[in-house]
Amino acid sequence: MKQENKLDEILKQALSPDEKPNDWLNQNILRRVKENKKMTKRTKHRIPAAAMVAALTLCLGSATVFAAWKYLTPDEVAEVFEDKGLMKAFQSEGAITMNESQVCGDFKITLLGMVSGKNLSQNVSETNGSIEIDGEMTLEDDKTYIVTAIERVNASENAGDGNWDEAGALDLTVSPLVKGLTPWEFNIYTMEGGCMTVVENDIEYRITECDNIEMFADKGVYLSVTDGVPSADAYQYDEATGEITRNESYEGVNALFNLPIDVSKADAKAAEQFLKEMEEKRNSNDAGEEQDMEEEGLAAELFEEMENWTLEELNSRAEYMEDLTQVLIPDEDGNITAKSFEIEEEGMKVGEVTISPSFYFEGKQPGESVTTEIIGDEGRYYIANYTMNEDGTFTLRIYRYSVKES
Repeated sequence: MKQENKLDEILKQALSPDEKPNDWLNQNILRRVKENKKMTKRTKHRIPAAAMVAALTLCLGSATVFAAWKYLTPDEVAEVFEDKGLMKAFQSEGAITMNESQVCGDFKITLLGMVSGKNLSQNVSETNGSIEIDGEMTLEDDKTYIVTAIERVNASENAGDGNWDEAGALDLTVSPLVKGLTPWEFNIYTMEGGCMTVVENDIEYRITECDNIEMFADKGVYLSVTDGVPSADAYQYDEATGEITRNESYEGVNALFNLPIDVSKADAKAAEQFLKEMEEKRNSNDAGEEQDMEEEGLAAELFEEMENWTLEELNSRAEYMEDLTQVLIPDEDGNITAKSFEIEEEGMKVGEVTISPSFYFEGKQPGESVTTEIIGDEGRYYIANYTMNEDGTFTLRIYRYSVKES
């Protein structure tokens, strides 16, 4: 059997589900992508997250329009994150520069560019070095980086003062999709995905990282931007042709771009190996699905409980990590930014985080506190709690909570 035909057979047999994903799977994946956004290290955690605010307006047609160039370029976005390696990659001949926009619901999404290669970025994920198997390098460090710009159609009316992050843009999922693979089975979550975001002039710039998608260039590769997991509600999948299209009647955000990848970049052997490994992972996950569902349910209950603990309860029930404490002064826009820090014993690095106190502390008085983030799994959690001080500053405290020790 020819290599291409063999790959087609894998696409049809191994990765064509008999039914749509259930609600639990969708919610589980939603939680996992939010965890990836919070951390620079590529890890998988089962952390429940706040409910997603979905857009309730229809996507304004499927036609793609071209925007006037007013955005940062992909290399400039990489420079914002002080990622010199990725900045140089976006300046290289191998990078693809685009300026293609779609308006969906309250958002205008612009695809700015992409680049693929090995060991390009120092920030989006940390790698453990290349691994050699049978004389060939694995895809462990072979990544694709896609830069998008997301802005509100009525930004001046809706964005508010410094509340862009909380206004909903970060709940959008940017994901590659591949012709011949069902969107809800094969997407950013199954391709070791992660992202970094920054807001400049009411525009959110996002660098999305995933396994190198050039290997599927001969099949056809898309980029989806949606308000949840790429689902059968948002996108239509033709099992006969493998084509993926937008569901025009979907109430929400479901942008879809065609990625102009050179067909010569395709690697049928690498794609076949990748799909086999993904199928093995899926079978392994299915075997433990019932246990995972139970653990997710318990974690969700625990998350809601910890989120509402007062500062006094945190001090009595969790371990205060005093050396990680930060006193933060609001900037001219009223936002506060916590510096990045590491928890060495967990091998975990938490990136810089900017929040808007006006959102989290609405109606609260000095001395009161709120919990904004909970990171961890397997019975150990790290809680980020902010306290409003009398002098207008805010104190960030990190707590460690162990279920086994409680």
